[in-house]
Amino acid sequence: MFVGDASSYDASTLLAVNATPATLKALRRQGLQKSTSYRLPRLGMTVTTLQVPAGEDSNNVLARLHKQGLSGIMLNHYYQLDGTGVRQHADREYPYSMVRWPVSSPSCGRGVRIGMVDGSVDVRVPTLAHQRIRQKRFAGGKEKGAMEHGTAIAELLVGCHGGRFCGLMPEARLFTAVAFAGSKDNDPKATALAIVRSLDWLLAARVEAINLSFSGPDNGVLKMAIHRIVSRNIPLVAAAGNYGRRGAPAYPAAYPGVIAVTAVDRFHRPFADANQGDYIDFAAPGVRVPVPCGRDKMCYKSGTSFAAPYCTALVAGIRHRWRRKASLPRLMAVLEKNVQDLGVPGKDPVFGRGLVRCGRECRAFGR
Repeated sequence: MFVGDASSYDASTLLAVNATPATLKALRRQGLQKSTSYRLPRLGMTVTTLQVPAGEDSNNVLARLHKQGLSGIMLNHYYQLDGTGVRQHADREYPYSMVRWPVSSPSCGRGVRIGMVDGSVDVRVPTLAHQRIRQKRFAGGKEKGAMEHGTAIAELLVGCHGGRFCGLMPEARLFTAVAFAGSKDNDPKATALAIVRSLDWLLAARVEAINLSFSGPDNGVLKMAIHRIVSRNIPLVAAAGNYGRRGAPAYPAAYPGVIAVTAVDRFHRPFADANQGDYIDFAAPGVRVPVPCGRDKMCYKSGTSFAAPYCTALVAGIRHRWRRKASLPRLMAVLEKNVQDLGVPGKDPVFGRGLVRCGRECRAFGR
C-alpha cells in the first residue's frame, strides 16, 4: 500500500479521461484494449478503462505513451482507509466537549445532506437501523473488510440509539458512496476510478459536504475531479493521512481547496501516526474516539479518518444554514475564527490552524 510513494496502482489498467476517437484509435495501435467507459456528467468527465497488453505493467506503458505525446492517460491508483480500532477504556464524551458540540440536541442535522466516500455501511446495527441512509456501490470485491470502517464513520456522523449513543447529526440524511472493498488479504482498497464515480453520484445527491476518510497518492483523474468540485464551492473534508510526520503528502487532503484534518487526543497531543505538512488545515478529535461496536459495547478508534467527520458535520451544518451560499473561503474564515490554536502560534504543519470548534454558527443546527 501507499506509504509515501505512488507505487500502489492497478498494473493491468490505465484510465483515459475525455479521450477523443483519434486518441482511442492511437491507443489501440499501442496494444491497449478499451474495456468500459463511464460517463460522469456532474463532473463533466468520461473515464475509459484500458487494458494494457498481457505481461506489461501499466506504469511502463504510461511512460511510453507520454513519450509519444499521448495525454490524458493516467494510472488507476489504489487508496486506503485511515483508521484503526481497539477495545479499551476512554472518555466517551471527550470529542464533543473538545469541539464544543451541542450534544443535547437529538434533532441536530435536520434537513442537512452529508456525503461520504468509504466502505459499506451496515445499516442493521442499532445506531443506524432507523437513520436516513442511502448507499450506492461502486466497488468490486468483498464488503466485510471495509464495512467496519464505513459503519464507524456513519455512526459518528448520523448514528443514534436511544440514550446510549448519538452521533454528530442524527437527523441528517447520509449518502454513502461505497468505493472500498476488501482484497484477498482483507485489506480494504479503492481505485481512483471508483472514487471519482462515487463523487459524481454524490454531486447528483446535492450533498452539502463530503467526508473523505482515506488517502493515497497524487492521481490525475482524482485531481481533476476534486478541482471541479472545489470550483463549485462544495466542501470536501479529508483525512490528513496516517503515514507519520515524515510521510509524503497524502491525497486527496493535499489537493488545493480540500479541508485537510489531522487527529489529536483528549490532551491536544497529535496522533503519533498522523501526517504533517503545510497542507494540514485543522485538527479534530481522532485518538480513542468512542464508536459503538456491538450490543452495548464501545470501541475506541484512532486515526485521521475519525477526526474528519467532526469537521465535515460542522461544515455541512453551516452551509445548510446559509442555504448553500457559503463560498469555501468564507467557510474557512468561519472555521478559523472559532479554532483553538495549538502548538506554535498561528498555522503550523502539525495542527494546521488549530482545533476545530463550534461557534455560534452551529449552536442551533437542525433546531
